[in-house]
Amino acid sequence: MAADNAADALDHARRLADSGRLKEAAEACSAAINTDKQNASAHFLLGLVKEAQGDNRAAEECFNHAIYLDNNFSDAILHLAVLKEENGDSAGAETLRRRAGPICRPP
Repeated sequence: MAADNAADALDHARRLADSGRLKEAAEACSAAINTDKQNASAHFLLGLVKEAQGDNRAAEECFNHAIYLDNNFSDAILHLAVLKEENGDSAGAETLRRRAGPICRPP
């Protein structure tokens, strides 16, 4: 049951984010996370929202958490790589890109 509630909250958060209602989207992501703390997609979406709000530190934490929960979450890995590159950590960004490489390659 909790997973259904988290999925509903996450769908709602996506709609809010897509319509530019970032504060409300962040709140809906937090609700999804509170319902299912292991939901990597909710942490990732919250990271996207935080990044859109200009809070790159919080975004990085969210992407890291998503990757911790799902170590093959290529979108989170690549977004984290971009943030590391923007913060001057080229080596860290390259490590993440290499890590995502096998995940992102078509069969």
